[in-house]
Formats: sequence, C-alpha cells, structure tokens
Amino acid sequence: NKHEDESGPVMHVTGFVQDGELLLRDEAGVVYQSERDWLGELVPVGQWDPAMSKAKLVSKRSIGAADADGGVGSESFPSRTAADSSVIIDDGGGFLRGQGGNGHANGGGVGWPIVGQRDGDPQGAKARTEELTREIATYARAKQLRKSVDTFQQLISEGLRPNGYTYSNMINAFVNSGDVAGATRMLSEMVDSGFKPNVVVHTTILKGLCAAAEMPAAIAHLQRMGNAVPSVCPDIRTLNTFLRGCVRSGDLLALRWAFTQLPRWGLTADHTAHSARA
Repeated sequence: NKHEDESGPVMHVTGFVQDGELLLRDEAGVVYQSERDWLGELVPVGQWDPAMSKAKLVSKRSIGAADADGGVGSESFPSRTAADSSVIIDDGGGFLRGQGGNGHANGGGVGWPIVGQRDGDPQGAKARTEELTREIATYARAKQLRKSVDTFQQLISEGLRPNGYTYSNMINAFVNSGDVAGATRMLSEMVDSGFKPNVVVHTTILKGLCAAAEMPAAIAHLQRMGNAVPSVCPDIRTLNTFLRGCVRSGDLLALRWAFTQLPRWGLTADHTAHSARA
C-alpha cells in the first residue's frame, strides 16, 4: 500500500495487526491508524520498535464535555502538521515530536509539534497535568485570573503539555475575569495545539463578548463557528447567551438576526429565548 502526500513523494506503508487492531507502518517506522482522519489523511499514533518487533503507541486524546458544574470541556483530535507527520522522534525530554515529510531531524526536534509522550512515566505526567488543570478550574470559578495564569505557567515549566480541559478552563478564567482578549488568545493557542473547541468552549467565548457588549464581534464568532470545518452548531445555551447580550446592549437588530438563523442552526426557541424577544 502507499499514501500519496501532496507535499512530498509517495509514502509506502505496510499493514500489521497488534492487540487485535489493524495498524499501518511506513519505511521510517512511523505507525498510523488504519482509518484516516476527517481530512482523509493518515494519523500517526506511535513508532515501531524493531527490538521488540511491535509498535509503541501514543494514547489517543479523549473527547470531553461540560463538567457537572458548568465547567468547560473540549473535543480533540490527534495532532498533525501541514504535511502530515512522517517522522516522529524522541526529544529527550519525554515527548514525541513529529515533523512533516519535507523536514529533517535536527537538534532533537526542537520547535517541532508535540504529538505524544514516550513511555517512562506517562501516567505520572497525566496525573500531574490533571491536578494542575483542576487547580486552574477552581481559580477560574473564583475569578482569580492571576492564579489561573500562574498555574498554567507552572504546568508548562514542569515540561507538561496542556490538554483540552486545561485550555478550556483557562478560557473560562479569562472570560470570568472580563478579559475577552486573553480568552481569544487562549482559544487560538488551543487550536494551534491541535485541539478542536466544542460548542461549550465557543459559548464561553460568546459569553465574554456579550458581557462586554461587543455584539458585532459576537455575531462574527457565531459565523466562524458555522464556517469551521467541521462546523460547530450553536446549541440552545449558545442562543440564549447571545440573546441575553442583545437585551443588555439594546441591540434589537442582532436579536432579530439570531432568530433568522434558527433554521440553519437546527434550533427551536425555548421559553427563555421567547422572553428575550418579548
């Protein structure tokens, strides 16, 4: 079998079965899922270990949801570079870094995107990341932005990689403290790190924009959600967050616009929405 990389030469892959799962391996020893991602590209999940004659796999990220107390969740997907990672190396610091087909291993992969963590103490690193993320969530709910930022920086300084919940709770911290610009920057960093914000994250950003009465920016954000690939449809909480912003700012044109979008969003206005319109 072979995979045609648009940015480089043909890549030959060989199929094999490990633990009952069909995987693919290329000539460089990079291991891929047998199923392609939503862009039709092969997704790297580990590296072939010739000494053990088996693949060392990187754990797939999970898809999160809102916490029971209304905290922020996130969807995520395996990290990819523009040319799809065709080289994965150990950077010596516990992380696996991937580089596109046109790149070359140089300096331990410094500057290459992190695509996973090598064996060693992955559970310890995961537990520590989750511990610091819970601290960020606690500070976010208490509107203690400085402590949230300091904890986020501590996580980075310990050589850990923020997960989707880490970014989501940082966005919540910025919004709860009225720093919409900071929340927007964190959203961009989240996306650049390979995570796909879900409707809960987008609604949090929308909440910040509406609280600041930035209704044109709020409309633009809703439109970007629809134009994303794949698109993220607003839910009823998103709608009511936007409508409350319209009422507070007195923007009746924006309110009427939102009701024209309901068929496109697949939503039916509830009692709260109709109350805003009254």
